Amino acid sequence: IQVACMRRGLILVPLNFRLAVPELAYIISDCDPSLLIVSRELVSSSDDLKISCLILDDAYEQMVVGEDDKPLVQIDLSADCTILYTSGTTGAPKGVECHHAGYINLAKSYAQFFDFVPESDATSLTSSLGYDGSISEMYSAWLAGCEVVLLTKAELRSGPGLLPILRQHNITTLFCPPVLLSTLTDKPATDLPYPVCRYIVPAGEAFPASLVPAWSAARRQIVNTYGPTEVSTDTSRQLLRPDEPVTIGSPFPGVSYHIL
Repeated sequence: IQVACMRRGLILVPLNFRLAVPELAYIISDCDPSLLIVSRELVSSSDDLKISCLILDDAYEQMVVGEDDKPLVQIDLSADCTILYTSGTTGAPKGVECHHAGYINLAKSYAQFFDFVPESDATSLTSSLGYDGSISEMYSAWLAGCEVVLLTKAELRSGPGLLPILRQHNITTLFCPPVLLSTLTDKPATDLPYPVCRYIVPAGEAFPASLVPAWSAARRQIVNTYGPTEVSTDTSRQLLRPDEPVTIGSPFPGVSYHIL
């Protein structure tokens, strides 16, 4: 769906249906979508929100074309952005306009930096599609012809139980909050032998300096990134090393920082 929207110039608003109903209802009311696409099992919750929805089933054409070969809805095709809603922890969620050009630059930058090998390397997908981090996790791999491995909530909360999954899928780049690393293992060089998880990309919170020695050993690299949703998510990065300050680093290619 994200790819289709980007290629057709549609404005996409990813929704996390695990949100509380009042919060989800607010977002839908605020963005006033022309079309809501949900899976069949979510119809009941959509009814609770009193919104009409189109069930995306096996046939993609059902979404795009009606019975008389006319679009089911008229949508502005001049848009070039995705609307992502913030978590709303400091108040009501806020819709942020994120231009596709920024995400294209981000995905290209990641794919080049990680030097992915097509049909060999893989990234993890740990973020909800309603969270901007998912774009980095998915498109950096797809752009390079690599696999994206979806990690479920149960797997992410399994602690050491996640280790065999990471090894089995030969995940090259692990995107995750730093707290996940502390639950995985204190011997990553042994439990995740190189090149499994040779890149660690923390997100969502500051990276603890205490984790740097173990997770940067044996050629593994911690790529500490920073960037708000408003500027296409990640905008700078720093390779963390033991006994060096943890910083947000320098700007990605195609990004400029201005200190005011």
